[in-house]
Amino acid sequence: MIEDTRKGMGLWVLAGLLVLAILGTGIWGAMHLSALSTAPGWYASMDGVQIEPVQPEGAEEGYEYYRLRFVLTNNSDQDVYVAGWNLGVRPAKGHEYAVDVWDPWDESITLEKEPCVPVGCIGDVELILEVDPEELETKTLQITLDPYGETPLELGEVELP
Repeated sequence: MIEDTRKGMGLWVLAGLLVLAILGTGIWGAMHLSALSTAPGWYASMDGVQIEPVQPEGAEEGYEYYRLRFVLTNNSDQDVYVAGWNLGVRPAKGHEYAVDVWDPWDESITLEKEPCVPVGCIGDVELILEVDPEELETKTLQITLDPYGETPLELGEVELP
């Protein structure tokens, strides 16, 4: 008499495939979890941060102004334009718009004339910050590379004097 020794084999195969699917999903998720904190293609760092109070020409009453300087290392796969629309400065807590990169309108400036740090280079960055002291709840500011439509990359923090 011939016996069928494969009676439960189909269920074991299905169970094995289910285990492999769960493990594969977990491994794939773990590999991509670290990528959530950085913008794709953007790898930059900030060093030598200095901040000092200034009074620029054309400053508005009721605001405080600070000159922020740092060295930006660009290890990204594209140029980093040093402008208010690409670098974000926000208070660590409180109203998001209490701090802004002060950029007096100059219609002669075009994208081709904007200062930038090319791929693989180091560049000095200097920004003037406009601070609304009534809206500011903390002296700690977060500086980010904030390319339009992409996940911001945190560069670091600075304390206002």
